[in-house]
Amino acid sequence: MTGFVLQKLPARRRLAFAFALAFAGLCAMFWAQMAGAQGASQPLVAQQKTAFTAMYAAPRNPRAILDYAKASAATRDFEAVAAALERLVALEPANVAARKELALAYFALGSNAMAQHHFEIVAAAGGQDPAFAARVQDYRAKAAMGRDKTQIKGVLRFGTVASKSAAPLPDADFALTWRRDMGAARGHVWLSQLALAHSWAANAGQVNAYSVSVQTGPQFALGTARGDPRLQVFALASARGNLDGDTRHSTGAGAALHLPLGAQGSLSFEANTGRAQVSQSLTEGQFAGYALQASYRVAPQTTLRLKTAREMRSGLSTGAQTEQSAAIEVWHEFRPRFSRIDRNWRVIAALQRSDVAVSNTDTSTTVAGFVLRSWLGANSFSDISISETRGSDGLGGSSISTRFGLRFGLEF
Repeated sequence: MTGFVLQKLPARRRLAFAFALAFAGLCAMFWAQMAGAQGASQPLVAQQKTAFTAMYAAPRNPRAILDYAKASAATRDFEAVAAALERLVALEPANVAARKELALAYFALGSNAMAQHHFEIVAAAGGQDPAFAARVQDYRAKAAMGRDKTQIKGVLRFGTVASKSAAPLPDADFALTWRRDMGAARGHVWLSQLALAHSWAANAGQVNAYSVSVQTGPQFALGTARGDPRLQVFALASARGNLDGDTRHSTGAGAALHLPLGAQGSLSFEANTGRAQVSQSLTEGQFAGYALQASYRVAPQTTLRLKTAREMRSGLSTGAQTEQSAAIEVWHEFRPRFSRIDRNWRVIAALQRSDVAVSNTDTSTTVAGFVLRSWLGANSFSDISISETRGSDGLGGSSISTRFGLRFGLEF
């Protein structure tokens, strides 16, 4: 039945329909997992009660205390985990493994000062294997960062992009995230994001030859645990242009919801609306759009991501426009044996289809590519990419281009 339906659809709709089916299937897996988790939660609670009874009967038995902590962790009752492990490290102050788990429990509760305190004790104890020590150091840094009222993270990349018909030309992008604790007990923050990109390798007429975007607003925690949903309400402003000097400025507002689904997946939804102005045509118009992303960890080192987005524009010189896109990405992380950097390398395979409808003309673009990220240092990396772009102008014309990229980057 599905094959018959696909045959009846126009060619440009088939990919969108296939992505919709895949997205619906992934969402079904998420909800099935959640329903299964709820059904499995009853025996986990019973195990926690049994472990508590055993610990209550032998309050100084380290094994009974540890069993209760493990059973509480299975139900995500991190307060109970912290309470049990506090008792265990009081009985066994030299138990480094228990103290590390205690620090992690405080970290999960958002008590970064307590987490950092216990991580400092673990680090001072010494004698751990290099992998264990590296994990402790990483958690210490995260706990220390969590104590700061203001957090700033960024990524800077620069390099070259070449194609079969053009020599290598420079390419650069920059992303910055600024997070400010609003002082609420539930962990509300003010979140701002800045993104800049410039491609000297862009062809004349390419809209994203350069782009600047800012998004800022409060992000509210919809629960008390670190993994609970979060909702942001934001204002946005952006500018992008091409090498012909044509620019588009946009301002607006929107909301974004991030919904974790267990330890393996998440759903994110964003909607926005506003006004846009095109410089050359001196026209103003409105836009409204949404984006939906699902992420699922199909294996310990492999994650599947599905994305779909749609934006409607009206009032501009070209008349009403509708742009929609769908993408699928597979992220795989691995650690080469020869690498001495304690960070996983990453390979990304991606396929994206975009369609733009303007009046009676439909254009489409399909991009397939790979990216390999290798770490050169603790915070420095290189990205090697190759992609092929196939375009159709809606009038019978088509184009194919292949690009190769080499970029170096820095995280801070």
